[in-house]
Amino acid sequence: MTAEQLDTIIADASPTFEERIGELHEHILDAAREALAASQERDDGGKPKIAVTLKLVIGLNSSPPWWQTTAAVGVTFRSEGEPVNLSDANQPELGLV
Repeated sequence: MTAEQLDTIIADASPTFEERIGELHEHILDAAREALAASQERDDGGKPKIAVTLKLVIGLNSSPPWWQTTAAVGVTFRSEGEPVNLSDANQPELGLV
């Protein structure tokens, strides 16, 4: 694969992301409604968010190279604890400064 081929793929793929988002339009609206409703049900109000992910996949080892764009939307409900350091006297330091 050459740099020129990658440049062509990137240029050709860019407009297709608008198509992917357009195809997900109603799903994006549904996900936003779901996130807003879920945040109103919580005592703290939450921070309603949705994730719209766009992906460009390039087949580097095929001839000719191929590419594909994908998009997804989702509502994520997340729970996160605090980071915990493992206290192990026998664990050596990583040596990173």
